[in-house]
Amino acid sequence: MTALALGLGESVHVERHGGDDAVDGFPKILAELVIAEMDVIDASQFFGGLARVAVGGKNGYINTKGEWSIQPIYEFADDFIAGLARVKRDGKFGFINPKGEAVIPLIYEDARNFSEGLAAVKQGKWGFIDDKGAVKIPLQYQDAFFFTDGTARVYNGEKIFYVDKNNKWVKDEPKHEEEWEMQGGQQGEKHEEKDEK
Repeated sequence: MTALALGLGESVHVERHGGDDAVDGFPKILAELVIAEMDVIDASQFFGGLARVAVGGKNGYINTKGEWSIQPIYEFADDFIAGLARVKRDGKFGFINPKGEAVIPLIYEDARNFSEGLAAVKQGKWGFIDDKGAVKIPLQYQDAFFFTDGTARVYNGEKIFYVDKNNKWVKDEPKHEEEWEMQGGQQGEKHEEKDEK
């Protein structure tokens, strides 16, 4: 049987699916799919009755019976979160529902998952859309991240700061963090480096 190349946080939990319902640690449905296809390279847990499976370089979704609910046509696919999954096809990102319908058209250069009702998307620049695809914060930033506690971090090409859901400035990113992140570092690494001095 071809082994699944499982990614941390996205993979099937072996411990969770042990016992009579598993084959070599994988759920029988996914194990049988591996045997049948022989080129499955990745699979997620089931979310809302669907599991993402990568076959031959394309991603789709199977149901709990092991049947394809959404055919493997995507270059990239994420798990369903609150009824929507981020997918990529022909180089463009969008969001589909569990029926495979493009609720948010695949028109974006890049996209992040929804958080607190909004998702950061890129089309030239980054902004935010709601779950109907309506632009809630104009696509005006060099980068944009997830909303947490009502604010999201954005980068306007000069500095990193936080905005609320009305695109109003809330606070600046602490200077030393901003400089470090712009150089590709991680906050934890910076703190450790600072502590050692």
